[in-house]
Amino acid sequence: MPDDLEKSYDIILKWNIDEFEKCDDYQFWFMGILDEGNEEVYRYDLIFKDNMELMSRSGQYNLTFKTNKKPYKYKIWPYSVSKQWLKSYDTIIG
Repeated sequence: MPDDLEKSYDIILKWNIDEFEKCDDYQFWFMGILDEGNEEVYRYDLIFKDNMELMSRSGQYNLTFKTNKKPYKYKIWPYSVSKQWLKSYDTIIG
């Protein structure tokens, strides 16, 4: 059960580009924070045209947000113009 008080979180999402499905027409990457029940706590869409260099290599991205739910894992889920949703990547926050 969520706490009534929102807490601030600062979570670094990391990825290895070699693990991603090859794609030449990313539109965005869904960057989601999920609770233990797999419910979305926070969502940010990293737009490819604005972040091409970052999204073309292994790296990390910092998300700062407030929620009354406890973050458990993050999901990076690329979306392609031609292929739509590609394979997603989940990482437990530790």
